[in-house]
Amino acid sequence: MIMTRIKAGCVSFSSRWAFLFLIPAFVLLAGCPRAEEEDVVEPEPVEPPVAEEGEGHLQLRTLYAEGGPEADDARYSVESADGETVSTRSRRASFDLEAGTYRVTAMVGNAEATAEAQVRPDERTELDLVLEAGVLELGAVLVEDGPPAEGARFQILSTEKDIRGARESIVTRTRRTSFILPEGTYLVRADEGLASAETEVEIKAGDRTETAIALDAGLLHVAAVEEDGSEVSERVRWTILSAEEDLRGQRETITGPTSRDQFILSSGQYLLQARAADRTAQKDIEIKAGERLDVEMTLPSAGEETAGD
Repeated sequence: MIMTRIKAGCVSFSSRWAFLFLIPAFVLLAGCPRAEEEDVVEPEPVEPPVAEEGEGHLQLRTLYAEGGPEADDARYSVESADGETVSTRSRRASFDLEAGTYRVTAMVGNAEATAEAQVRPDERTELDLVLEAGVLELGAVLVEDGPPAEGARFQILSTEKDIRGARESIVTRTRRTSFILPEGTYLVRADEGLASAETEVEIKAGDRTETAIALDAGLLHVAAVEEDGSEVSERVRWTILSAEEDLRGQRETITGPTSRDQFILSSGQYLLQARAADRTAQKDIEIKAGERLDVEMTLPSAGEETAGD
């Protein structure tokens, strides 16, 4: 019991002394000044710009290259800043517009240029659009420095192939011979009849490029007669086959059957076949570039067939 009282007395004594030591600490904390609160500065409201009102004039001009010749056949598309269409593919180059910002696009052939125009009230704004493009003039000949291929068609492709090995078609097959293209390199393909050839061309901004593609081809004219030299009364149909046979002993059909009697063919050897009703004749022929070959086939009597020479 004595021990218990002593312990209790010790606890009471210690608590009183601890309380006495805490008093100065509370006094010091009470005397410390509080941190001043920082003033929050409110941003001043920004007044939106006042839109200019009134009408101005926009004058457009399209150039093939910076400082180069002017393209006088441009078409223009004009859009406001919010995307509203003002004019689409118009030949007009002069516009009276409400003050504001406009997006202008010039299109000539396969080339185009886009720029931003700022129109101000009662002012004239002149804007040049630069295409960075050139003119390509194409032609085709049967042989280098030979006669022209009058009915040639042209196709313009990209020089690069996609992942499938195909080229992008820039201009589809056409009889046109003049093109406006962005600066760069292109693959041009020409064909007439059964002959075709291709070449790469480089277009430079502001320049004119002229290219004549040699088809390396000749002209074939065919006719059929009876054994006595008289005209065949039946309809004659012609087929042109490759001279070589494949592994299965078959020939590639180049063209036909057709009633045409004139063909343009790439230089080389072929098998020519004529058929009238159940009568057939065939002949080996050779086409030379830049030359005309006239072939007269004699059809056999009924039940007979002539072999190739």
